[in-house]
Amino acid sequence: MSSHNAELSSIQSALEEITHRIKVIADTATADPNDASSPHLVALERSLASAIRSIIKAQKAK
Repeated sequence: MSSHNAELSSIQSALEEITHRIKVIADTATADPNDASSPHLVALERSLASAIRSIIKAQKAK
């Protein structure tokens, strides 16, 4: 697995950046009661956070 750590680290960084961007959009959407995309964006943010946790677990696996 250690041969994949650099690639996984790069993917993790990209996902963290995307997650941050989605969070900003989700926060804006949540503030607008007429924005129907809010729950979908929040779910997406949670899914990305889960993916990041999975990458971290994969990196720690032996």
